[in-house]
Amino acid sequence: MVEDLHKIIEKLLYDNNWGLYFKATPLEHLPSQDGQHIYQVNNVSKEEMSAAVKSAIQDDLQNKID
Repeated sequence: MVEDLHKIIEKLLYDNNWGLYFKATPLEHLPSQDGQHIYQVNNVSKEEMSAAVKSAIQDDLQNKID
């Protein structure tokens, strides 16, 4: 069940071309040779998202059992 919910959330994000980023630091500064400022979105990796979703679902289910 946890795996099914995780896959549904992952598919929803992918199908809608949505992404996740770190709210506290949404932009990441990248070094450049010419001193210009280059930034990229500080994305949450697929693996981090997957682990967090699975953990949250498992914790919620465990709390309901207890």
